[in-house]
Amino acid sequence: MTSRFSLRSLATAAVLTFAARAEAVPVTYHYDGDTVPTAGTYGTWFTTVGAGAFGYFPATSWSSNGSVLTMNTVAPNHGIWFGHITPTNDPTTTLSLADTASGNWVRASLALSPGATDWFLYFYDASGFGSSFTLKSNGIEYSYKTAPGGATQTIFQAVADMTQFHTFTSYVLAGQVSYFFDNTYLGGGPALTGATNALLLGDPTATTHSGTGSLYVDYLTVISAVGDTPPSSVPEPSTYAALAGLAVLSLALGSRRRVLPYPRQQQNLRVIGARSRRRTSSACRQSSM
Repeated sequence: MTSRFSLRSLATAAVLTFAARAEAVPVTYHYDGDTVPTAGTYGTWFTTVGAGAFGYFPATSWSSNGSVLTMNTVAPNHGIWFGHITPTNDPTTTLSLADTASGNWVRASLALSPGATDWFLYFYDASGFGSSFTLKSNGIEYSYKTAPGGATQTIFQAVADMTQFHTFTSYVLAGQVSYFFDNTYLGGGPALTGATNALLLGDPTATTHSGTGSLYVDYLTVISAVGDTPPSSVPEPSTYAALAGLAVLSLALGSRRRVLPYPRQQQNLRVIGARSRRRTSSACRQSSM
């Protein structure tokens, strides 16, 4: 027979385990290319430079056709980008990356105009570990350290047609970075080190020239505190709606995932999330009795 003390100990351990797992709650930020990054909810997430934002580089431009963002750079030292870098320009933006123990995952679907080159996608987590992609007219570059704290190694991967959309994924966990191109593993190793809680997509030109032509952005997805979920198991954006019902069911059973929705879905998901949290709280109270 199991003693009352053992049952109480098991219940206490279960509650403590749940509480420990709940400390790092995955948060998803999904930019869908449907408008410019300064609009609506996106504007609360992203720091932006260029396209006249904050008076910087007004000759640059961006626009959306309702599904794809086009970013145009026009001259040396005229950058245009969005992401999250504090305290640059807009320290009130809310996008936040987790520490390296919790893991962070970034995926974007991108293409270049003919002849365009030197556009970037990089991030550094809250612990200062990160990744870096460089998009060139004939391929991509990705970087990692030869050893923790060692020299930076940059690998070039030829791509036949950079004017077609490709997916670029980087995953940083426990100070290690992994890179994927079109859902195929490229390589990785000890992560780059740099600023904390930083994300940039675009042309980071300021005092040196980078970025020519145009960058096309189909989508950008950031998952903070993703944990040890491998990138290949995280669904493409087209499958999010199909999984919404399963996500709500998981919340009712004590799931930890919280998603910051697309702007047009925000109100409905906020109501669903509130109901799920009430059910989860009730379940936790019962399990601790």
